[in-house]
Amino acid sequence: MNLVAKEFVACQVDENGVLVLSRFTGAAEGIEEALLIHPFNVGGFADGIRIALEMEPSERRRRMRSMRAQLHRSTIFDWLEAILARCADLMDNGETAGLDQARQRPIEPDSFGDAESQAGATGSTEKARWGDLSR
Repeated sequence: MNLVAKEFVACQVDENGVLVLSRFTGAAEGIEEALLIHPFNVGGFADGIRIALEMEPSERRRRMRSMRAQLHRSTIFDWLEAILARCADLMDNGETAGLDQARQRPIEPDSFGDAESQAGATGSTEKARWGDLSR
C-alpha cells in the first residue's frame, strides 16, 4: 500500500487529488496531509470520503503540493541510508539477539564490490538488477 499511495501522489500533477488512507497502513505514518480513516468504522470511513469529495480546491492543492514535495525529498537512497544507519545502531548497541552470531558483520559501503566481476557465468549483475548503489 505504501507504493500505491506514493504512486497516487506522484501522478497528481494537477494537484487536485485527495489521498484517503487507512490509519493502519505504513504510508499513514510517512505521508502527511493524507486524510486518515479507520476502515472498520463505516461512519468514519464515509465521513472521510465525504470530506475528500467536498474539500475546497485550494485545500486539495495545498495538501497535494505538500505531499508531492515530501515525496520528491525522499528517494530510494534516503531509504537505504536510513535502513543501513538503523542496522549500524543495532550492531553498536548490541541489539542483535536472535541473530546467527557467526554471520554478524557490519555492512560496509564498499562491500558491494565490483558487480561486473562478481556476476559469474549468468551474466546478470547486481548493478543491472538494483541500479548503481554507490550514489
